[in-house]
Amino acid sequence: MNTVKVFAEGVAKQIHDYLPAEYGNVRCKIQENLKNNGVRLVGIEFHNPDSTVSPVLYMESYYEDIKQGKEVGIVMQDIANSYIQHERSSRAIDEHSLMDYEYVRQWIEPVLLNTVDNREMLAQMPHRKMADLSIFYSVVFPDQGDDMRASMKIKNGHMAYWGVSEQDLYTQAISNIESRETNTLFPMDSVLAAMLTGRENGQNLLKATPGENMQSLMGGMYVLTNEQKTYGASLLAVPGIMGKVDQLFPEGYYILPSSIHETIILPKPCGVPAKELGEMVRDINRTRVNREERLSDCVYEYDKEKSAIRQVPESVRRREMER
Repeated sequence: MNTVKVFAEGVAKQIHDYLPAEYGNVRCKIQENLKNNGVRLVGIEFHNPDSTVSPVLYMESYYEDIKQGKEVGIVMQDIANSYIQHERSSRAIDEHSLMDYEYVRQWIEPVLLNTVDNREMLAQMPHRKMADLSIFYSVVFPDQGDDMRASMKIKNGHMAYWGVSEQDLYTQAISNIESRETNTLFPMDSVLAAMLTGRENGQNLLKATPGENMQSLMGGMYVLTNEQKTYGASLLAVPGIMGKVDQLFPEGYYILPSSIHETIILPKPCGVPAKELGEMVRDINRTRVNREERLSDCVYEYDKEKSAIRQVPESVRRREMER
């Protein structure tokens, strides 16, 4: 028995007790959706006849709150509040505009994930391979002021309706994020300190002038992501950004796939063998990274001639190389 689904069914029956009267005509539908790396999550789709978009809230985290002893009434109110925030954010999205490529193209972004672990999902979407990874595309609408960003995965049907190619989507997505001010590369110690202070206190190295403080960049680790810390690993697919990183570390660097949200840049002068780094990545994936957020079990380096990342052979387990 799927206990999360049973919990979701209970939420769907009782949620109106926690919503304002104006949401009395909202209808709830239980669904199981395929997410990253083959993970299937149980969600509730909230359909409001007065809205063009139907948000889906996934129940796993709320069910976990209940298991940890949080009061049912408080969890139910959390779900109601989250839906209201999503619904208000989606009001700015016009359903008809979603079918207008000239309208949505400004918000298309690349998303990077593992190819083998996502074959079923990728079959439904335009994508391209990069080493053992794949890039697909998502429309990520701007923040509406409440920290809620609506998004839509671009599927084959969207591409056909818009009359565009995968190359069109790739070119647009890369262009959209290549010069974005929210791309970041901070020293690891700065990122750790920010967890305590709430803000980065170091220099965003992607904004550094070539040749600036080069000596200070030879040691330690660096975190490549975006300010939202969401799907930040996609920056590996952006030649302009990786070219900048290559300038910062002229002696070469390894790329450790921390998760789909961030990667770690490690200068090669660190002296750690690639085989050991691969073992470290696999151990962290097994023990610290949620399955849905895992990117890869190997280490990468940047091929400046091809302007693309490639696997470091020594970091890959033999059976993975044979797949």
